[in-house]
Amino acid sequence: MHLVRGHLLGHDRRRDHLQRASGCPIRVTGGTEAGHLPGRYSHEAGYKVDIALGDCVGDYIRSSFQEVPPPEFGTEAYRSAAGNEYTLESDHWDILYY
Repeated sequence: MHLVRGHLLGHDRRRDHLQRASGCPIRVTGGTEAGHLPGRYSHEAGYKVDIALGDCVGDYIRSSFQEVPPPEFGTEAYRSAAGNEYTLESDHWDILYY
């Protein structure tokens, strides 16, 4: 997995914040590697990261953030007060950091 090219500064800090705030283990499963859709706010551009599913992190996201309509690729979606979006896909959470 390649997380450096196009990786915005602060992703590691945000992941660490999510881990501390939730008390859950956070495992990054996707970043800027090939295979993601292109776009302004994309994985390739460094705005998105994928994390592994888990009951702990899922419960935290659902209880801490506001539910919003999911995009076409997701089944559930939530938005933090900071505007970050957490979308549940079939086998991971897709996080869009603004």
